[in-house]
Amino acid sequence: MKLFLPMADQKTETSSQHEAPIASFRGSEVILLVEDDAPVRDFAKSQLVDLGYRVLVAINAVEALNVIQEHKEIEVLFTDVVMPGGMNGHELASEACRYNPNLKILYCSGYAENAILHHGLLEKDVELLNKPYSRLELARRIRKVLAEG
Repeated sequence: MKLFLPMADQKTETSSQHEAPIASFRGSEVILLVEDDAPVRDFAKSQLVDLGYRVLVAINAVEALNVIQEHKEIEVLFTDVVMPGGMNGHELASEACRYNPNLKILYCSGYAENAILHHGLLEKDVELLNKPYSRLELARRIRKVLAEG
């Protein structure tokens, strides 16, 4: 069996081509990462630290609120939408903004965006990063959230 494919019009991208755009999204701000799934939390934290951010971690909303009260320097709340413990990401964000009204929010979810909106877990005009996400997409979205407002 032979398979014939057309010649590509573009050269393949090398890893250095991916690193150049990522470098432009680096930062030094403080981010609170709230994620109950350990492998996802470890991945996100390592990516954010590699991008230059200072990352604080919580595994649920109650822990996150304690961290927010102790660390007024937090600039971004990066939280999963669906979490165990009775409080979802949107409820956490609302409560967190009472302590820090200037807090920027980036939500994250493995559920389809339509399902989240349909079940009333988030409003339509929020920043939502769908899982799985790449390092570049995470970097872009964090910078976008920080640049707003």
